[in-house]
Amino acid sequence: MKINLKVKKIGINGEGIGYYKRKPVFVYDLLENEEAVVELVENKVNYYLAKKKEIIKKSDKRVKPLCKSYNSCNACSLQHCNYLQQLEIKKNLVKEALLKYADIQLDDLTIHPSDKQYYYRNAMKLPLTTYNNKLVCATYKQNSNQKIAINNCPIHEKEIESLKKEILNILNKNKCSLYDSKKKEGYRYLFIRHLQDYYQICLITGKNKIKQDIIDDINKLSKNISLYQCINTKKDIRELLDGELVLLMGEEKIKFKYLDDNFYLSPRSFFQLNTNQAYKLYDIVSNLIVDKKKLIVEAYAGIGLLSYCLKKKSERIIAIEIVEDAVKDGIKNAQKNKVDNINFVYGDAGKKLKEISKKEKIDLLVIDPPRSGIDKVMIESIRKSKVKELIYVSCNPASFAKNINDLKEYELIKIESLDMFPQTGNVEIIAQLRRKNG
Repeated sequence: MKINLKVKKIGINGEGIGYYKRKPVFVYDLLENEEAVVELVENKVNYYLAKKKEIIKKSDKRVKPLCKSYNSCNACSLQHCNYLQQLEIKKNLVKEALLKYADIQLDDLTIHPSDKQYYYRNAMKLPLTTYNNKLVCATYKQNSNQKIAINNCPIHEKEIESLKKEILNILNKNKCSLYDSKKKEGYRYLFIRHLQDYYQICLITGKNKIKQDIIDDINKLSKNISLYQCINTKKDIRELLDGELVLLMGEEKIKFKYLDDNFYLSPRSFFQLNTNQAYKLYDIVSNLIVDKKKLIVEAYAGIGLLSYCLKKKSERIIAIEIVEDAVKDGIKNAQKNKVDNINFVYGDAGKKLKEISKKEKIDLLVIDPPRSGIDKVMIESIRKSKVKELIYVSCNPASFAKNINDLKEYELIKIESLDMFPQTGNVEIIAQLRRKNG
């Protein structure tokens, strides 16, 4: 069914939202105040999903997307919008979420733009498919399991895109096959991470052995390459590298320099995908801490790079992380750089916080959880810990606002936002909270 729709606002995933018979209609590639003919494709209980057919009235904020796969991929859901307006949209998403879920009204909000609007992403994790009888990288169509072959992704660093094409050429030259779920053999995903002069590559495969010719050819591409194979035969891959990880070539960990020191990163360890913006984020968090603390705890710490940036802000720091490889990386980095006031703890963030708070007084808790936010265990642990101050870093305005509402013992002191992912609907939040009544 086709209808005329006027877009009233932009949703949290960058989709346009209008209304039909008092029910929200979600449709990609439309901007606020644009009018279009759309086709209703799904009638859900509380909303409709629709496809854009023809724009009747265009916004002056509309631009031509750089990506040739934009209309079929939808991963970069704001590429049709000029960058200044993208920043306004993201500010509004944070303000709307806080008002809706936490009854907090912000008059204004600072947002730190990205230095790069394209070619900023320092890692790629793409499924493989076949096109013209050759292996190619793909992406999944929005809200589906359908793969779409893509030749070039303009948010990846150019070095990554160039290396990706060379690796695909090597795989195809060696007649490598797409993964066969019955045989449990073949190639499933390609992972590439690039930090400074170093590359970390992982071929996610079935049980098949990777030919030595492939390893030798990849070795010729750069002197600073680490090559892994991850054997993952699980039907549904939730964690890409959740399988047997085998180092085929190069150094075990990727190396990069930050604050005049060297850091080492394993494939399973998390690192922010926009390097320049990550360092801005760390500076913002550090600047929020004025007085030196006795004990800071960082939860969801990864390799502890943020803890490292705060090492002069506290006598001691405890960094909690549930990924074992990241904890090992953090310990090695602290040892290599002779930092002796950061202690790494392996385990669930909420449970470990509860244990620590029973023994010690925590001055500041820094949390940077996944998109789903902090769980009930963590919320309860924060309440019982009676930690004086929180710094909450979030990549999801909705889960952030819901968590803030749950933590009524704390008041919002300061909040800023940062554009970690240009061209997408994602926005980073940095918030400072203080426990009420001291």
